[in-house]
Amino acid sequence: MKQLKSFGLLSKDDYKLLDSRSPTRADYLECNLRITEELQSPYIATGFSAAAIRAYRSHRLSAERVTELLRGQIEIDELPLRDEIPLEAMRGELR
Repeated sequence: MKQLKSFGLLSKDDYKLLDSRSPTRADYLECNLRITEELQSPYIATGFSAAAIRAYRSHRLSAERVTELLRGQIEIDELPLRDEIPLEAMRGELR
C-alpha cells in the first residue's frame, strides 16, 4: 500500500482507512482464499464461500443463513459491511 501511496495511486485518507483495519476471515473467503487446511472437516469450496459472502453483501442472504451455509467458518460479527441499496431499487417493493 505504501508503494501505491508513493506513486499517487492511493490518497492519504484511503491509505489510512485501509491500513487501519486488518482483513477478517470474511475478507479472505470473499477473495477465494483459505487460511485453514482445505480438507479439514467441514470442507467448503472457496468459490462457494466467496459467493455466500457476496450474496450477504448484496442483501440476498441474511447473516444467519451465511453463517449456517459456511458451517462455522465465520461468525456473524466477522461478516463485512453490506452494500448500500439504491432507493430506486426499492421503489418497486414500496408500491
